Amino acid sequence: MANAYAQNLYLFLYGTNFTTSGGSANVSDEVEQYTELIKKYAEQYGIPEYVELLKAVMMQESGGRLVDVMQSSECAYNTNFPKRPNGITDTEYSIDCGVHYFADALKAAGCTSPSDLKKVSLALQGYNFGLGYISWALENYGGYSESNAVEFSNIMKAKMGWSRYGNVLYVSHVLRYYSFGETGGQQGWGSPFVGKDWRKAVTSEFCYRTDPINGKRLCHDGLDIAYGKGTPINAVKGGKVLVASDTGNGFGIHIVIDHGDGTTALYGHCSKALVTVGQTVSTGHAIAEVGSTGRSTGNHLHLTIKENGTAVNPRNYIK
Repeated sequence: MANAYAQNLYLFLYGTNFTTSGGSANVSDEVEQYTELIKKYAEQYGIPEYVELLKAVMMQESGGRLVDVMQSSECAYNTNFPKRPNGITDTEYSIDCGVHYFADALKAAGCTSPSDLKKVSLALQGYNFGLGYISWALENYGGYSESNAVEFSNIMKAKMGWSRYGNVLYVSHVLRYYSFGETGGQQGWGSPFVGKDWRKAVTSEFCYRTDPINGKRLCHDGLDIAYGKGTPINAVKGGKVLVASDTGNGFGIHIVIDHGDGTTALYGHCSKALVTVGQTVSTGHAIAEVGSTGRSTGNHLHLTIKENGTAVNPRNYIK
């Protein structure tokens, strides 16, 4: 699949359509106009519960603005148009091919539910890299990880003699447009702002963005959620407090909690810490207050979640 990377954060302000099976896509009007066609082919290829996820894929691939909306020209199912980027010049045919190929990716990944983050991630990366990645990742690592996506890309670059192969950040780029389940989050996880619709207060998404201070492009390893100074911040999951101080690392006053299951959460730029190192907290516990300490341009919470040391999209965990 061709790489279509168009980071326009305003797109998160468009309407959200919730489903009772799977999650919800947060996409542009240009993508929403193709919902019925996506449904048509999702039903045809036996994956009707993945319509919202397919909309997120389209959002990443084209934003709904190209004729080849699913960027499926290079997949095996394109037999009517040139197999080159944007070779397909029929939008419905692009959706047909793309949905068919994604159905194959889901099958290869053993994915039977759109709420299965690990297998959905494997299928998504396979959609971008090709199905060969899925069998390789399963054989060598038991599934997807961002680090093995980088490894596979490097292998293929060397094999093909190319300077670039696929998008190693494809999974996180698609999932920034998709929330798992009606209420979002995974079992045992809660909200960083209990009683508030924090999704409407997000000012910077996980992954690439423009640094507000120096204007450079960088990888943003968390979510920025803006609320007024002093707003209580709640633990998104219970665990042991590892850090509750200002260590001069740019996050200012920040809290780090170890959840005991391989995941940790960092809450940055706080105005005040409400917990101490070594303390055990539960999900929903008020642990700090919003502020703008450290390297910050305004009051907000920077939330980073890591799984086994690797930053992951908080949207796929918290509620």
